[in-house]
Amino acid sequence: MSTRRHRSRIGVLISAGVITALAIGSSYVWLKKRTSSADANYRKPKSICVVLTESLFSGIDWAKLASIDSVIIQPPNFKVTIDQGVFPEHRIITCETNEGVWSVVRHLRKDELVVRTEEFQQIPNDIHRFSKPTEDLP
Repeated sequence: MSTRRHRSRIGVLISAGVITALAIGSSYVWLKKRTSSADANYRKPKSICVVLTESLFSGIDWAKLASIDSVIIQPPNFKVTIDQGVFPEHRIITCETNEGVWSVVRHLRKDELVVRTEEFQQIPNDIHRFSKPTEDLP
C-alpha cells in the first residue's frame, strides 16, 4: 500500500512539473512575441560625426545639426570658436593631432562620418568599419 502512495505522489509531482514547465514556456513565447512587435516599429535615429574643415564650416546648418545626434570634431589645423547658443559645447571635441581625430571617430562609432577627403592627407583604411564616410552634410 505504501508503494502505491509513493507512486501516486511521484506521478502528481511529475504532472505538476510538466504543467509548470508548459505554463512558463507559453508565457515566455507570448511575451517575446509581444515585445518583438513593439521593437520592430522602433528605429534608431541616425547619428553623425562631422570633422570640421573650412569648406564644411561655411555650409553647416547649426540649428539642424544641433537637433540631431551629432558631434563636431575639430582637427589640429582648423580651430574656430562656435557660438554655444547655436551648438552645445559638450558635443564639440578638439583634437591636437590627426591621429587623435581618427581615434575619436573610432571610439564614437557614429552612423555617418562627414569628412572632406581632399582636405585630409590620409584617411585610415579601417575607418569604414566604425562609421560610414560621406562628404555631404545631412
